[in-house]
Amino acid sequence: MKKRRICALLLVLLLLAAGCILTASAEEDEQETVGQALAGVFGSKVFSENLENDLMFLSTGESEVTGSVAGDVLFAGSAVTISGAVGGNIRGAAGDMTLNGTVAKNVTAAGLFVVTDKDFAQEDTALCMLAGDTVVVYGKVGNLFVSANTVYVLGSVSGELRISATNVVLAEGLSVRDGEIEAANPVVLIAADAAFRNNGAWSYSGGRNATDAELNGMGIEFDLERAGFGETLLAALLNALMTAALALLLAFLLRKENKVAPVFRKKPTKLLLFGLLLLFAMPMVSALLLAPVLTVPAAFLLLALYVIALVNSEAIVAVLLAKTLTPGKNVYLFAALFGAGIRFVAALIPFVGELLSIACMLFSLGWLWMLVFGKKEQNEDPFGTTFVNPTANDFTV
Repeated sequence: MKKRRICALLLVLLLLAAGCILTASAEEDEQETVGQALAGVFGSKVFSENLENDLMFLSTGESEVTGSVAGDVLFAGSAVTISGAVGGNIRGAAGDMTLNGTVAKNVTAAGLFVVTDKDFAQEDTALCMLAGDTVVVYGKVGNLFVSANTVYVLGSVSGELRISATNVVLAEGLSVRDGEIEAANPVVLIAADAAFRNNGAWSYSGGRNATDAELNGMGIEFDLERAGFGETLLAALLNALMTAALALLLAFLLRKENKVAPVFRKKPTKLLLFGLLLLFAMPMVSALLLAPVLTVPAAFLLLALYVIALVNSEAIVAVLLAKTLTPGKNVYLFAALFGAGIRFVAALIPFVGELLSIACMLFSLGWLWMLVFGKKEQNEDPFGTTFVNPTANDFTV
């Protein structure tokens, strides 16, 4: 489920990029309006003017849209609040996002904290797709699709409700036309006004676990993802086999690559630091590259590399370990074994598995950096074995 949520966040960024391309290909006068909006928002900004066209902006600080926008709102930023009326769609990504106005069409948004506040209102047939760590839904939404760690649905949903999360909190009395929830923990029911934000984190007072009968009465099918140990073990074994196969394939494809393994062996912290840098830098640079039309393909390429490195992180680290610890002909076998072991541990051991997955992601991004910008070390074979050039003294008798 964790990788599915990461992919959901990245999918939202790709949708944002697609929206930018469509906006850039609009009529010439609309391009000027979008360009002016984009050029003026490096830092904090308040958009208080009423716009007849689309609004697109990047924000490195806190930004707020208080005026009405007749078209779409496309954005990427640190902290974004939209309280004005939007006549089109809202598409964006931000660390902290609050939607507190009316929107006529669809919403596609991702962030660390995503909140549709109490004054948020959407057409009954519109779609609201949200992804993040914590998603809080107040107000009135049409069809709601959410993928997050923790989800609060405290407003009204006119159409369908689809949630994939670890923790789900619903307002008592919620009723949907059709609903389905996949969660790792039981659904909690609370009073609609019992949720609050404290020091950046959302929590609630009171609450109780919902029964299947109560959820069915709301129109919701509930699937508790907490499987028994036997089912969890089987799933972990299958995932381990898939990761082993992927690691074997990568070991074959990267058999002639010998720039990263020496760095991984001698300076692993260097890869971690580069990985930590790219974890935040690549999405930001991709967003900046979306501004000029000519650099949009480069933005897509950067996002694609980012997704590949994150999704295949465990297999990449397995290949690095095999090349570092077991140089020689056995590199393929040990790459598969390391890949299976990493996935198995990550799936079955709480906390340790989380840390291992994070470390693999950082190492894989560091691997990507060194693969592109690293220098090839001399006298290294593809499996990390060091060769020493003979000298004349070696042949003296």
